[in-house]
Amino acid sequence: MEDYRHIRELKQSAPYIGVYAIFWGCAYLITFWSFFNVNPFQYLGAAEIILQAGIVLFRASIGVIAILCLEAFISSSDPDEVSRTKQIKTLRSRIIIVTAIASIAIYFAQNTPALYGGAIAVTMTLVAPISCTDLFRHSFSSKPVRTAIAALTISLPVSALIAAYSEAKDVLNTKGKLTMIKKPSSTCVNGCVLIGKIGNYFCVRGNNGKFIMIESDEMKQFELYSHDFGE
Repeated sequence: MEDYRHIRELKQSAPYIGVYAIFWGCAYLITFWSFFNVNPFQYLGAAEIILQAGIVLFRASIGVIAILCLEAFISSSDPDEVSRTKQIKTLRSRIIIVTAIASIAIYFAQNTPALYGGAIAVTMTLVAPISCTDLFRHSFSSKPVRTAIAALTISLPVSALIAAYSEAKDVLNTKGKLTMIKKPSSTCVNGCVLIGKIGNYFCVRGNNGKFIMIESDEMKQFELYSHDFGE
């Protein structure tokens, strides 16, 4: 019966998780395309927004699984047995400290692993106290379910924004392994960096550094390949 209750709780929370994922999927799109002065919602449809929300949710879920595994190894006592008053009292200070450290780390980080390392540290620090708040305790009776939902609540925005920032910076700095696009004539005959497909357009960065929007109808003959620009 306990297992059925946990499954029922997860089913009840699924619509809220979906809306939350769509919100941060939109935040990813806005953050990523803002680096290229593009308003994504002028080009995208509902299906593409939902697809992006699924990608964001998948990325965050990988982190949630890792956090659940780590929690199982490092957790020596059930947080329910610890003073709830003490947990709630330290939550505010934890948020302030972690936010300050994360902001500094993101500002000075030179590579994507450093950013994701900071994201995991932030999530691991906050997941336990957040999962013990009244909202989570009253909504989910199972500790693993509470931990997973709390981790997802934190990791969705963190992973979405870091992914948007790091991917956009790689294109702007022509760094790492990027997807290239080449056409037999006219634009991109010598190869352009593919920023992404948005609606009925391909957005590319030309050799002159300018961002170009190419309609899909113009891309009947093209070649996609990867090129590693290194560090």
